[in-house]
Formats: sequence, structure tokens, C-alpha cells
Amino acid sequence: MTQSKYEDRRVTDVGSGKAEIRIEQVTDKRGRAAFVDLGRAFSDRLPNFVPQIRSEQIELVDPGKNPFFGHARVQLFIAYRGTTPVGRISAHIDELALAMPA
Repeated sequence: MTQSKYEDRRVTDVGSGKAEIRIEQVTDKRGRAAFVDLGRAFSDRLPNFVPQIRSEQIELVDPGKNPFFGHARVQLFIAYRGTTPVGRISAHIDELALAMPA
């Protein structure tokens, strides 16, 4: 059986006594920037990763600049273990898509 190239990134320490994971809601400009930067930090570990322009990524999660927010509900979250960010979550409900007939 071959080993996945992502094997070393899997969570293996559940219940090992490390700090609990807590989820914090992103509520402001600083939080949106941290959300974008965390994704970039994860991707930077990939040898062939070419990042998008940071300002463009921030505009994608800015309700004042992305028209998607006009017809959708979006909430961003950052997961922390202790004080270290370890993940991010983006929850979306697209009201326009829900209004369309199936």
C-alpha cells in the first residue's frame, strides 16, 4: 500500500493532552487578513505553490468589495490550538442559488 503525500499533515494527536482546539469567529478587517494569511501559510509549504496577490484574496472575503455578499450569508472562522492558528473555516449560504428552481 502506498503512503499518501499528505500523510504527514493529518491530525494524529487527538486526545494526546495537547491544548483543545477553539474556533473564533472572524468579525473585522484584521480577522479577514488573518484568515487570508493563514491559508497562504499552509500553502507556502507546498514546493510548487504560487500565491495569488494578497490584496485580491482579501477583497474576496470583504463584504464591501465582493458582490457575492449581496445575496449570500458568509461567516469565516479561524481554529486555534492554544495561541497557534491551525485551520480556517468558511461557511456560506447562497440565497440566490436557493431561490432558483431545481
